[in-house]
Amino acid sequence: MSAVNDSGKTPEKTLDSWKEIASFLNRGVRTVQRWERTEGLPVRRHKHLERGTVFAHPSELKAWQRARELGFQARRQIHAVTMAPVVEQLDRLRALTMRQAALALELRTLLAMRGRIEHFYGNGFDPTPVPPTGSSESRRQEN
Repeated sequence: MSAVNDSGKTPEKTLDSWKEIASFLNRGVRTVQRWERTEGLPVRRHKHLERGTVFAHPSELKAWQRARELGFQARRQIHAVTMAPVVEQLDRLRALTMRQAALALELRTLLAMRGRIEHFYGNGFDPTPVPPTGSSESRRQEN
């Protein structure tokens, strides 16, 4: 039977090894040890002569997980806000690149058509447009 503390709640079971802490967090032992070193996982140590044994309180681990998740969400939101102009520029660049490719294809098509016309008419092909007969410009030249 568990003892009841002053607040009337049953005290939580302390996790007394890396294996128990890792199991509580559904991770491997090495991952949990890395989190302690790099991300501030709240693990405590009993001081002994040779080596300290580790222990952790589940409530502290849950609080650390919640804080960590809130940090991830905040970083995601900051990333979304700061990256929005970059994403817009990339979209614009993609659209311009596609337009450039379409124009290059159109130019190649027109050059190929000009080559066929020159081949058909010979080297005397003049690409200057000729005004249609009966236009006001041709009548002025006749007067």
